[in-house]
Amino acid sequence: MTIALAGATGIVGRGYLERMAGRDVRILALGRRAPAAQANVTHLPVDLTRPDQVAALAPRLADVEQLVYAAVSDDPGNVVAGWNTDAHVDRNRSMLAALLDVLEAAAPRLRDVLVLQGTKAYGTTLGRFPLPARESDPRPPVVNFYWAQEDLLRTRDAAWRWTILRPTAVVGVAEKCAINILGSVAVYATVLKETGSALHFPGTHDHPVWQLVDNHLLGEAIDWCLNRPGSGNEIFNVSNGDATDWGSLWPVIAEHFKMPVGPPRPVRLAEVMPARQALWAEIARKHGLANPVMADLVSWEVLDGHTRRDHNAYVSTLKIRGAGFDGFRDSIETVTEKLSLLAAEGLIPRY
Repeated sequence: MTIALAGATGIVGRGYLERMAGRDVRILALGRRAPAAQANVTHLPVDLTRPDQVAALAPRLADVEQLVYAAVSDDPGNVVAGWNTDAHVDRNRSMLAALLDVLEAAAPRLRDVLVLQGTKAYGTTLGRFPLPARESDPRPPVVNFYWAQEDLLRTRDAAWRWTILRPTAVVGVAEKCAINILGSVAVYATVLKETGSALHFPGTHDHPVWQLVDNHLLGEAIDWCLNRPGSGNEIFNVSNGDATDWGSLWPVIAEHFKMPVGPPRPVRLAEVMPARQALWAEIARKHGLANPVMADLVSWEVLDGHTRRDHNAYVSTLKIRGAGFDGFRDSIETVTEKLSLLAAEGLIPRY
C-alpha cells in the first residue's frame, strides 16, 4: 500500500511516521523539508502552496491509496493574528484542493482521505463554549480554514471516504514547529533556568481545564481511522482521554528542569521573549543545541493565548471510542516524556 503524507516534518506527521515504522507500506512524504530517515518513507520535495509543483508530482502519486493531510501554511510573524484572515483561509483551502485534484486524476486506487483540524473548530480561542465539545456542534461565527477544507471534502463527488480528526493540543517533538505549546514552555523554562530564576507561570489563569494529546497516540488514531470498517464520512475528536490544567503541570515542568516553582508573574511572552534571541543563541552554543534560532521552536502568541485563557476547554471523545478506538495516554507522562525527548534530541539542554 502507498500512503501520501502532507506535513511529514511537523509534530503530527512525526507521530504518524513513527507509528508506521516497520510496516509493509510505502509512505510518500510531501513537503519542502525531508523527515528523519525511515526505510519505508520517500521524500517528494514540493511546496504545497504551488499548484504547479503539486501537479508535477502526478506520475509519482499513481499508486496512492490513502492521504493523510496534516499540512498548514501559517503567516510568518504573528501566527495567531493570521488564523482568521481570508488570505489564510484561501491559501490553505487551495493547498488541499490542488493535491486532491492531482490525486483524483492520477491515483485511481485512492480510497481514504484524512484531514487534521483541531479544537479551534469549537471556538476555543473566542471564549467559553458548550462543554464537552462534540463533533455535531454548530460552527462558531469566525473565519476558519477548517470550514473551507471541510466543505471541499463534502462537495466532492468522490469514490473515496473522508475523515476529519480534531485533536486537542498536540504535544510532541519536531525540530522546526512553532505551533508547539510544550516546546514554547521548554524554551521559556530554559531561559529562566539559565538566568538563575525560579519557574514563574507567565499567564493570568492556571486553573482552566484543558486536554492534550500525545502525538504518538494521535498517530495511532490516524492509523485506526484510515483502516476502520465502514464507508461513512466522519469527524472524530481525539485526546489523551484525561484532562489537566497549568497549575497541575507547572510543578512537573519545574521538576524536569530542576527549578523551584516561583509565584506567577503575568507577562506577554510575545512582547518580551523575542529580545532574548541573543541569550538563546548563547545557550545553544554553551550546551551544543541543535537550533540556535528561537523562532523555529516557539510561538509566543499561541502560548500567551493558552496561559491567559479564562475558560475550560475540553471535548467529548465518546464518538471515536464508540466506533472502536480505545487508545489513551496519561498526560503527565506525556509531558515528562516529551521534555526528555526534547533534551535527548538537543533542542533544549539536559539538566
